[in-house]
Amino acid sequence: MKKLYTLLISAMMVSGAFAATPSLLSSRPACERKPMARTAVKTAEASQEETEWTEWESFGTGTLTMDDMFALFTELEEWQGDFSGKTVDVRHAADNANVQQYRFNGVFNGADIVVDVDTEKGTLKMLPQNTKIDVFGEEILVADFATCYEILAPQYGQEVIDTYAAYNYFIPEMKRFYIYAGYFFSEEDTDVTALGDLQFQVDGAVNYVPKFEYSLFSNETKPASASAAFPDETSYLEWAVFPGNYTSAKLQKLLDHECVSSKQTSAGAVALPELATGVNTLIGITYGIKSGMALEESHFSFTYTPDENGKWTSLGLTDITNDILEVINDEQPVEYKVELQQNNENPALYRLVNAHGAAYPANTSEADYDSEFNHYLTFDVSDPEDVKLIPAHVEKVLVAPVLVMNTADMLREAGKQSSTVNSYRGKFADGAITFPDEGLTLGCSNWTLFQDDLPAEGFVNTNLSGKFRIAIPDTGGIGDITADDVPAEYFSLQGIRLDCPARGTVVIERRGTSARKILVK
Repeated sequence: MKKLYTLLISAMMVSGAFAATPSLLSSRPACERKPMARTAVKTAEASQEETEWTEWESFGTGTLTMDDMFALFTELEEWQGDFSGKTVDVRHAADNANVQQYRFNGVFNGADIVVDVDTEKGTLKMLPQNTKIDVFGEEILVADFATCYEILAPQYGQEVIDTYAAYNYFIPEMKRFYIYAGYFFSEEDTDVTALGDLQFQVDGAVNYVPKFEYSLFSNETKPASASAAFPDETSYLEWAVFPGNYTSAKLQKLLDHECVSSKQTSAGAVALPELATGVNTLIGITYGIKSGMALEESHFSFTYTPDENGKWTSLGLTDITNDILEVINDEQPVEYKVELQQNNENPALYRLVNAHGAAYPANTSEADYDSEFNHYLTFDVSDPEDVKLIPAHVEKVLVAPVLVMNTADMLREAGKQSSTVNSYRGKFADGAITFPDEGLTLGCSNWTLFQDDLPAEGFVNTNLSGKFRIAIPDTGGIGDITADDVPAEYFSLQGIRLDCPARGTVVIERRGTSARKILVK
């Protein structure tokens, strides 16, 4: 589940000046956060003493959730996690019902905390208040971090204040409050001692998270399909399919209407577009009827691996040393034979057919694998020094579907340096495709499959032995072989057909079913 809110994309952030702004933290670095922008925001005005308010009335009972940042700083472990059964009250400005105050009763050490909300602007502000928590001999104050900048460091300007203000918001339909809180000792200080997320969720509110039913694997035999369910109170669901794995940047494109998306106002089938080979991600966002703002999102990833009958030639059974799934059960690498195919149009593409199906030694019956249609592990050896594995789900039946990909490509997508990426690249040499230690990666939504603790992305490195190997027969490889007496065809190292190769370039020459790499003279 992701929380969605507005953010002012200021010129300072775009130019990089924002990153250079000194931190207010005295003891811990600021949390790295990735807000999801939608529209510009203005800081909510502080409540004025002369404001005339209605009487306090109950807004319900709910749960306060604190992350661990405050507990880490203070070493007070009791101040983290969920605190249920807390009550919240509300009152309105007499002259403007959109301006409200919410009082969370006894949420800290018996202290009541008040926040100011403007539902028309979609803003929330927490002025400095006493938590009644004693830290190092002093009672500590809490305010939203934008207000901390406003009070303790106004010299950094309104753009910085507005940017941090966007981390605080209230979703009326969900009765959910998010606050990016700063803790400090005194308004005369210039330092914030700790930062942390606060969330207050009122009980009984509608859950606006869309739910999907879908097929995880798809090809021409078993087309991908999906259906969406979301609350009737939702105004509409907006969704889009992106090639590749889920990222916050793709969600951002959907929020900012920078991609081709679809909208539906009732639950039902999702008409998936033409899919890219490999991983695809469906992202959906619900919008509220009252506010019209983006509420919550769901996503899932699936793989499209087309059969492409007639485009591949079988090279027969080949030897494979497989260390992909063994990390799950702490098994040793297994050696066996499996069918290998080569692409007719791009001889640099090879694929294994049902590598974790009937031929897989750990399977004892058809119940151990998905036999509805063929599964493929496709390798691109266009660059023998950087072999690619097109991400795909494996057909072995496990607690949850498992995705396999090569580690180097994941690191590239994450923006890692070339020196880091290079040590994980697959190779094609001496008639075999190999990957180094941890050169392959598994992804899964169910972490219990993996023995080790996983990062938030749900990925774990595999091929821990570094023994993964696929033997490529000489008659189907890109090495020097005896050519058939047929006209030659030429391809770039990326597999693109060339009508007239340029002199001095290295290309793939194919004659019939034979291919080799040559220097054009």
